Amino acid sequence: MDREKYINIQITRSESKFNYCKVSAFDVISYRDILNDANICGSIGPVICMGTRNGREVDLFRAIFYSFRFWSMLMAMLELSKPYPHSLLPLAEMYPVRSNCKNIDRSSVVGVEINPQAKRKDILIASFDDLPQEWTGRFGVLFSNSFDHSMDPERTVKEWIRVVRPGGVLIILWGDAESTETDLVGNISEQYLSGIFKLPKLNIDLPRSICGYNQVIFKRT
Repeated sequence: MDREKYINIQITRSESKFNYCKVSAFDVISYRDILNDANICGSIGPVICMGTRNGREVDLFRAIFYSFRFWSMLMAMLELSKPYPHSLLPLAEMYPVRSNCKNIDRSSVVGVEINPQAKRKDILIASFDDLPQEWTGRFGVLFSNSFDHSMDPERTVKEWIRVVRPGGVLIILWGDAESTETDLVGNISEQYLSGIFKLPKLNIDLPRSICGYNQVIFKRT
């Protein structure tokens, strides 16, 4: 598949499920607590989310990592009353003010999305395997449940590791599906990811996410 066709397919795929977010407030709360327990989260930022569609996961990470705990628990409890996994609490998720891709600091949370419809000041419209050179070593946390959309998994891994600083973490989620024209990387396993990322994982066995994804956290060396 050539690059232009790949990009067009991914944009069309994004548009077909743009209003959905398969990340729960409960998931992000668990990541925050895991990183705190691992003595990582005190200075973990900034955070980057890859393949973020409408940006809700960016809002969740920002509000839950950088707000008072009662606020994140309120978001999680309210989430239970809504038809998941739509974007549920746009006003609550705006707390605190959104970050800016052009001015990333230690507490920034930003995203990358290939679909131009996602344009916000905290989301870079780009392919997640072609990131700005100035982002090298910039982030403390990288999150994605979109690795299966990679055109070239090795290129994607190289870019994702490049933008995470030593000591930072990569939170990778994946489903059990086989490859398709839109989800090019199928039959993913933790063994496969460990082999391609070549990074140690945090010594913790994660349960499946709220939406049923497998999960692993790698630490950048």
